[in-house]
Amino acid sequence: MSKKPLPHQMPEPFENITFKFIERLVTMSVEDFTVGGIATAETVVVGASEGMRYPDTDSLVLSALFQIQRIAVDMKHRVHVVAKASSSNTKKVAKVFFRQLTHSYVTFELIIPNQMTSAILTQIVEAGKLLQMSVLGYSQQGGMRPILAPPMESFISLCEGDKFVVVADLVN
Repeated sequence: MSKKPLPHQMPEPFENITFKFIERLVTMSVEDFTVGGIATAETVVVGASEGMRYPDTDSLVLSALFQIQRIAVDMKHRVHVVAKASSSNTKKVAKVFFRQLTHSYVTFELIIPNQMTSAILTQIVEAGKLLQMSVLGYSQQGGMRPILAPPMESFISLCEGDKFVVVADLVN
């Protein structure tokens, strides 16, 4: 087990939050989660090892969710789990499992990067409509070549400095 310390000073938004980062060989045992502090944690972030690929990553996420539920029931402690999944089917399996439980102690967010990006772009377009603007595309890192009308299935990572190309009526 190797512990990786976080920076001595966390940025302002994190001053009242305690972080515990532990890297272990994945066994999904009760001991793994106990060492990770599940007994007092409000949120557990589950990650996969570097180099691990789908479907193994999603299998690990589901295993973690199921084991955390088992531990949380024994401890009568509610916990929120956040993890990255590759497939929307993984999210569906988790939803069905937790809906069938009589005592669910786990809530979760399975983040699917492509869906997340699409949701963000959709929100930007809707905000543009409210402001009477038409969002046409975006420009990355302040570049001079905008990407116009990106395909819906495209993966876009937004970063600081990215800009949106809009048509707006600034007279009103």
